[in-house]
Amino acid sequence: MPRNARIVIPHCSTERSVLLFLLCFIFSCIMPVAEAIFGSAPAGRAGRPLSSSERSAYEDYKDRKALEAYEKRNAEIDSRIRDDVMPSHNNAALLYYQAFLLTPELDNQAILDKIYDVYGGAEPDKQTRTFLGKCVPAFELFEIASLMTQCTWGVWSEAQNSRIFLLRKMRHLSYIISVDASTLSADGHYRAALERCMMLRRIARHLSYDSELHIRSSTYDDIALRTICRILGEMPPNADVLAWFQGQLAMFQESTTFLERTLQRYLKAKMDMIHSYSIASLRGMLQKTATDEQVRQNIRDMTDEQIRDQAIETVQGPFGSVFAILRSDKSAEQKHAEIQQLANHTVKTNPKVRMMLPTIYNDELGKDIIGLIVGIGPEMTEEQKLSKMHKIIDKRVAPDAIRLLTKLSNALEREIDLGFLADSEMTDEQRLAEMQKFLYELREVYRIERAFGLPWHVIDALYESQVEHSAQINSIKAAVEIYLIVAKTGQLPKTLPDGLPKDPVTGRNLVYEITDEGIDLRCQGEEFLKRKKKYLEFKVKK
Repeated sequence: MPRNARIVIPHCSTERSVLLFLLCFIFSCIMPVAEAIFGSAPAGRAGRPLSSSERSAYEDYKDRKALEAYEKRNAEIDSRIRDDVMPSHNNAALLYYQAFLLTPELDNQAILDKIYDVYGGAEPDKQTRTFLGKCVPAFELFEIASLMTQCTWGVWSEAQNSRIFLLRKMRHLSYIISVDASTLSADGHYRAALERCMMLRRIARHLSYDSELHIRSSTYDDIALRTICRILGEMPPNADVLAWFQGQLAMFQESTTFLERTLQRYLKAKMDMIHSYSIASLRGMLQKTATDEQVRQNIRDMTDEQIRDQAIETVQGPFGSVFAILRSDKSAEQKHAEIQQLANHTVKTNPKVRMMLPTIYNDELGKDIIGLIVGIGPEMTEEQKLSKMHKIIDKRVAPDAIRLLTKLSNALEREIDLGFLADSEMTDEQRLAEMQKFLYELREVYRIERAFGLPWHVIDALYESQVEHSAQINSIKAAVEIYLIVAKTGQLPKTLPDGLPKDPVTGRNLVYEITDEGIDLRCQGEEFLKRKKKYLEFKVKK
């Protein structure tokens, strides 16, 4: 203590005075240590910054503690009783937020490379286990949160910073959890490894609840399923573990499909757009989509309220038909055929337009053209529209305009003769008038597609991905049944047992083949067989 420091002790017994003196002395000795521990950075003696050797020793100490925490968790993990855990009914997102804060930043490239290597099949090393040890507190919160039923993530329009934070935290999380499962498997904790994968699947399901985060859910679930395949191929056939895991898969409630969630977002965006248009704009667009003159006359005779209702039905009708097809009990091949048939009878969104817009936008003239076609609001008067058009084209840029507008008209599937731009016999005013008509037509085509069209190219791509995901799930469920037979009999069945999950493409049995390393389970659909997805191949440990 400083030489001139004084301790004033009120009148009390001698024993009490001695006790108070000792407490003050101990507290004064502890403070420098506490500052070093709880301060913003480690400090050495007398509060000075740590030297490089001291800092290195401090980091080594933290790494040792992290590795000890990981090894301690592993030593106890098989004896933990999860079935008796009764999670709170409160919002799981609150625990997820805390878990994200506890998850260490993966900003070390060497560690990041290790994570991806182990996910790819490499053996985990000490450095990997040390990093996972730092994640143990977060893992515990993730596990509890994943077992809850309610998960409401928040209102993103009022919390964009939170959304950015979450998406940044989620970027590597699925791989970290997968690597923890793979490391547990490498250490012989197979049931715990499979439980870690199921935790990742539960997190994926919770992500699917939110319109902003559901885009991550299919990726999380896909990583979990791929990791399950790897663990099943590494573990010795164990009837108890396999029977438990079979029950886990049977009880798991699959999340709403990624395709349906995406279409729901598209539908909401289009409904907002329909409500933003004036009745006059909607009436004009509906007339242009009419199949014959009688339909056009009916639209002209409609009241304002009927026009709005008709526009809403034009948007909602195809979406409702797609949802009905997706939720039916038909095979994937039948569903896909019905979706394609539906696409042929509705307004289509042309993928060429989206692919081509960035190229045109790089050109100064292209920016003006796209600004006119895409950017003009529905409430602009014709005079305002013409004023915009006057700024776009004159005879000095005619060649560039021909090139750009030809691309755009082709993408919109409009064969329009642009020869007027280079017609030397036309006056500038005549040429400009023709340009105005052309741009106006392109704009109307774009607006109609944007308001009423369904992105069928997106639906096709997502549907294909969804079918592959269903095949992955069904093949794992079937494989677990086959692993159980191996555990009980010591050998693979010669034919596929009855009662296993079906091929989602055709609705028939999966194709079953015995290989040198284990088994192949494949769908019977011709296109699917051509791809030969590796996640339908299962190794069987000898």
